[in-house]
Amino acid sequence: MTDTPRLAGTLATEGDLRTNYASPAKAVLDKVFPHLDPHSRHFIALSPFFCIGSSRADGLADVSPRGGEPGFVHAIDDTHVAFPDRPGNNRLDTLTNIVHQSAVGLVFFLPGVGEVLRINGQSHEGPFYHVK
Repeated sequence: MTDTPRLAGTLATEGDLRTNYASPAKAVLDKVFPHLDPHSRHFIALSPFFCIGSSRADGLADVSPRGGEPGFVHAIDDTHVAFPDRPGNNRLDTLTNIVHQSAVGLVFFLPGVGEVLRINGQSHEGPFYHVK
């Protein structure tokens, strides 16, 4: 594997980035789906841990861990997942962020598996989070 060369100067635009990095491989582009496929739903059902990324009102990013027994996150349908709001430290960082900015990213992990599942969407706080 070749290391990415150190870049001189500032990369201020997406165009600057694209001229300094290779295009993603077709296989990388093909793994993005507009819905949860059967493999994704199975991965979620097996996962005991994920992280949720959100943004504060001032734009600063935040990532919080969420864990439980495998199956604590449910794929409700092909575009929604739900998970319980379990007791935590009561800072309410993620919930407060969602009130201000509903965009979230979820990264699911399986112990011993070298792949992750990423889901990006909009969240709506309730007794469960619904990510679309």
